[in-house]
Amino acid sequence: MLISEKVKNLALIREAETEFGAGLNIITGETGAGKSLVIGSVELALGGKASPQAVRRGEDEATVELVFEASSDNEIEEMNALGIDMEEDNLVIMTRKIKEGRSTARINGNAVNASVLKKAAGALIDIQGRLFLRRLHEPVGGGKGIHHNQKLRIFRSRDGYLKLHIG
Repeated sequence: MLISEKVKNLALIREAETEFGAGLNIITGETGAGKSLVIGSVELALGGKASPQAVRRGEDEATVELVFEASSDNEIEEMNALGIDMEEDNLVIMTRKIKEGRSTARINGNAVNASVLKKAAGALIDIQGRLFLRRLHEPVGGGKGIHHNQKLRIFRSRDGYLKLHIG
């Protein structure tokens, strides 16, 4: 579960912190409120492409830090399989710094490459945008999308994950 995000010197943001709650978090707001910057900074921390222009004008580096709680056995096993040291509190702290067009990534204080960062991210978070449900209706790889007469049901399973059922 994503607990918090700290952003420093990224684009227009001098410094900001966002806290997230358990379950589904939805970010809404008026045009220009910064929703895209919040999501973009999360994606950047999780291994997204960084450009030199991402650093706030007049600053040397930008930093994004995400704090997760690895709460399921699957998440903890995945972190261990990736060689990520876990403390007793099961917190996973991902930090990405961008400086002079280059970036570095750390998980729990240890430097990691992009592959490890993306695998860890995939085990801990799932970000869905506004086009997600529209894409479910489109055929993928020769398969079928959701027919207009079918129903899409979203429910939480016993292990706490959201499940999709199409039928």
